[in-house]
Amino acid sequence: MQIYNALKSRNALGLEIQTLSDETGDAAELIAGLGPNGQFDSGFSNLSSLASSVCEVKESHHFYPLLFYFRFAEPYYSVSQTATVLFDSVSLLKSALSDEDYSWVKESATVAQCWRSSMLLVGMLDEVFLPGQAPQPRSPADAGDRERWRTRYMAALERMRQAGIKTIADPATGFETYVSLRERWDGHITRLRVSMLYEADEIDAPTYRPEVVIARAPFERRLHDV
Repeated sequence: MQIYNALKSRNALGLEIQTLSDETGDAAELIAGLGPNGQFDSGFSNLSSLASSVCEVKESHHFYPLLFYFRFAEPYYSVSQTATVLFDSVSLLKSALSDEDYSWVKESATVAQCWRSSMLLVGMLDEVFLPGQAPQPRSPADAGDRERWRTRYMAALERMRQAGIKTIADPATGFETYVSLRERWDGHITRLRVSMLYEADEIDAPTYRPEVVIARAPFERRLHDV
């Protein structure tokens, strides 16, 4: 019966990320909510909690391999979306935030833990359940990927600016940083979501359905609404 406790922990992490991102599954929305008006002091503890929870989920899959085969209709319960939001959050924090104002966030062990624990999780699942087809970790993105990622990156920049977060002075340089980071995790996510029969736009709507980001209500509506 302990496997169900492990499953509950995994689902709780997925739901936590979903609700922190205003039920969008969008890393930019998550970052904006953790640092409204550029103040990350309190939101940083939430990020630290997420990083610790990923470590727990990784070890749950280590001890209970059958967890891999539990699939729910809601994509936000999947490892694919959980890892996507966390990887994308780190990629955006590193590439989109102002170095001068947020170096303490970008250089923190908490942000590194989000990345490393997520990479250990997807890497283990790749190796154990999807052997022989592991993606090259730094394979260059093709033109189609770069265009999708550029649209996603620029929309994320705009959302963070709406939230009063200071962003990088040179978006072109920031985008190249974003690409270099995303190339390291995107292949893992693709393999995991395909193996569990999720569509790309279910797991990563901001990238594959950019119209949902454009149609989102202005960030300032949070002042008097939820």
